[in-house]
Order: sequence, then structure tokens, then C-alpha cells
Amino acid sequence: MKRKIISYLIIIFTLFNTVSCGYIFYPERRGQYVGKNSRADAGVVVMDAACLLLFIIPGVVAFSVDISSGTLYLPSRRRAEGVETIKIGKNIDENSIIEAVEKEYKITINQKDLVKL
Repeated sequence: MKRKIISYLIIIFTLFNTVSCGYIFYPERRGQYVGKNSRADAGVVVMDAACLLLFIIPGVVAFSVDISSGTLYLPSRRRAEGVETIKIGKNIDENSIIEAVEKEYKITINQKDLVKL
């Protein structure tokens, strides 16, 4: 009977440790840029705090993993420097890209000068 209770506690402990972590839910946020203006994701903070209230050590681990990996924070809207975007539309093909670039930069592009990949 005691072994069964202990095994259930271990399962619950492991479940809370892995599920309450932004590292698991948001793998695309791992290693993202975190600056002064980064905002914390309230959902991840609440999950980590709930884990901290229920179990001290898994909560501390969840917070430390989320902070160190950057998954605690919302994705930044910061653009890379020197990168410009051009809106093309729904149909993306060679001609629509050429037209969009010509329109944006007011230049003429000869199709025979393009390098085929």
C-alpha cells in the first residue's frame, strides 16, 4: 500500500515538473532574444507559480529553466537590423516576387539576368 502511494506521488511530482514548464509548451521560444522590454507570459508564470506553491523544488526548477531558456517571455516584436520586408500577397511565384521588388524599389529587373537555383 505504501509503495503504491509513493509511486503515485512520484508520478504526480514528475507530471507537475514537466507539464508546468514553458520549455515544454513553447519549444519555439527557446533561445529567443530577451531584452529590457521583454514581457513575461502570464500563462507560463501562473503555471510555474502553481508548481511552486504545490512543490517547492519543481517550482524553482520550472522558473529557472523557463528564465534561462527564454521561454518565460513572450516572443519579441523586434526586427533584425538591416532587414526589410516586402508584402507580396497570397500567390508567391517568381513573377510576383519580381513585380513586388520592382514596385518597392522602383527598378526594372531583366528576367534573363536572374540566377536560377
